[in-house]
Amino acid sequence: QACNKCKVVFPYTLEHFALNTSTNTNGKVIYLRPDCRDCNKKMNQGKNKAKNLAGNPKPPLLGSCCDRCGCDPGPNKKDPTKANLVFDHCHETLIHRGWLCDNCNRSMGMLGDNVKGMLISAIYIAKTTNIPFNVVSDQLSKLWN
Repeated sequence: QACNKCKVVFPYTLEHFALNTSTNTNGKVIYLRPDCRDCNKKMNQGKNKAKNLAGNPKPPLLGSCCDRCGCDPGPNKKDPTKANLVFDHCHETLIHRGWLCDNCNRSMGMLGDNVKGMLISAIYIAKTTNIPFNVVSDQLSKLWN
């Protein structure tokens, strides 16, 4: 299995890939992360540095909504007084962007965690469903404001 970050091929085992805690829900099937342990460690170091730069913000209280989609994700399993939102930051600048639900955080990451990746997906959907450019442009303008 090739790590999705460094592209090095490793045996797809717990020795090289950590458990994917967001998908291991039923205990019958074990899912491993797509990034190797070394890349995962570097990613976590970046997140910790970003949290420090942001002044170690406290997780939002229960009832707080995702900064992207506006949904209330419910309580955190470890602390039910806090919302189940994750710290979102730019992986290049380490600037804290907000608090996201797991679905938004994961989907943005899968699309490259950048504007280009998001737009490529939007353009693909528009082109394959015959939505004209001006309609997409108008929607972008409305969402921007």
